[in-house]
Amino acid sequence: MTSLVPDARAGPAPPGAGPREARFAAAERIRMLFAQAAPGLAVNALVGATLVAVLWHAVDPDRALTWLVALLLTVLLRALLLLAWSRRQPVPRQLARWRVAQSIGALAAGTVWGFAPWAFGATTSFEEHVLIMLVCGGMACGAIPVLASELRTYVAYAGPLGLGVMSWLLSRDGAPYPLLAGFAALFFGAMAATARNYARSLTHALMFTAANRRLSSTLLRARDRETLLRYDHERLRDFAELGADLYWETDADLRLTFVSERCSELLGVGAEQLLDRTAAEGARLFGESWTTALQAMARGEGFRAVRLSFVRGDGRRVHLLAGGKPVRGDGRGLRGYRGTLRDVTAQQALTERLAHQAAHDQLTELINRREFEHRLERAVASAEPAKPHVLLCMDLDRFKVINDSCGHAAGDAVLRDVAALIRARLRSRDSCGRLGGDEFAVLMEQCPLEAALVVAEALRAGIANYRFEWSGQSFSLGMSIGVVAFNGACDDPARLLSAADAACYAAKAAGRNRIEIAGGAGVPGVVARGPAHR
Repeated sequence: MTSLVPDARAGPAPPGAGPREARFAAAERIRMLFAQAAPGLAVNALVGATLVAVLWHAVDPDRALTWLVALLLTVLLRALLLLAWSRRQPVPRQLARWRVAQSIGALAAGTVWGFAPWAFGATTSFEEHVLIMLVCGGMACGAIPVLASELRTYVAYAGPLGLGVMSWLLSRDGAPYPLLAGFAALFFGAMAATARNYARSLTHALMFTAANRRLSSTLLRARDRETLLRYDHERLRDFAELGADLYWETDADLRLTFVSERCSELLGVGAEQLLDRTAAEGARLFGESWTTALQAMARGEGFRAVRLSFVRGDGRRVHLLAGGKPVRGDGRGLRGYRGTLRDVTAQQALTERLAHQAAHDQLTELINRREFEHRLERAVASAEPAKPHVLLCMDLDRFKVINDSCGHAAGDAVLRDVAALIRARLRSRDSCGRLGGDEFAVLMEQCPLEAALVVAEALRAGIANYRFEWSGQSFSLGMSIGVVAFNGACDDPARLLSAADAACYAAKAAGRNRIEIAGGAGVPGVVARGPAHR
């Protein structure tokens, strides 16, 4: 049986990651390979058919049709493999077999594409040869996000494709062809390096995810686990069980009789100010968060891990975990309480920071796609005719020019500026997210379509007026915006997002830097063109 083992070519494991995380990453890469394969199959079939149609006037029909049938046959077989995958949902120990099957399918598809120059090149012109080379190179490039989650699968696809192209070029007579072969070798080498880096980054990200999950699980278990120690003295034994930063004791009337010396350091209040006060008066310091502990003491029960939060006199907010247990005499009557307060301010800050990072895009500080889709689901569930919501999908125009001309550092700076421009024009209750690349989305809850269009126009105009300066160069941008309003007629967030996205692409197709309005929420696939804004 083929085992699922970590891929050594992914590079050194990130800190905190071990064999378990590596196995998780390997399994997830295979799942991603199958999850992303369907669009790649469709592109293979579409591009192949288009290439045959474009070159039909200049090629041997029999050879062209034979090549196309071979391509479509590989697409069909790989589609059947995807169908089998979706029906069986393999367990981790079976994934390696499926990876091999996917690699074999990729090898077959790459081989067919590698024969494309041989099938079309004999009777076509030099310009058409260049077109064939560009199409083949585009297929190798486009396969990276689809296949490079498993580097071996990508190599199985791009290897025979590149070899077929270069061998055909070298077989041709004429000065330009060896030069083109050299360029092709450099290009396919660069694609292989890009795929390798992509696979490595993906593997590390997945291993970090697994390591973080394991760390979170360990922290949760550690929080619930107490170290049981025994001391001769009863009070020290009780305090040790609770692992106190600060400990306290009351009498039978729940009046505070003892507080440890760290009281002033932790609470910002001297011990002398607390002694002889009743437990009920603790609400003045801790507010309503003290209620749970107070109710337990009123019933004569113990309590633990009660969360308290308050602002000290110096303005610092402190988070605490409180615990206490009743102390009973020989006659089992209540003698008082002993308890602890543990400072968890740092842990709380870490938890909040991790939660923020999980829901936000690191570059722009906007919410990420997962968080945006979560909010959209809630908005769809709450939508009703009297309280309509509006969804905007936005895509920057001419952003690729900046990336290509100035590099990704400049592109990142533009995305940060655009995010700030968008935030400045939204209401405080609106949600703005970065869906990926230069795509943004805005969810405007309880907002009429007319008001949302005013905001959309402000966004479009703000981006159109924005100028980006970099290394003495000045660039302008535009923004294509798709708008869809919904009020409960549609209960599928994915359809709404698809409708807004389709409207956005309609805006691009109609000239860019425009606003397009999608059809009603009940038929989000229909796009009704709105007014042009140039």
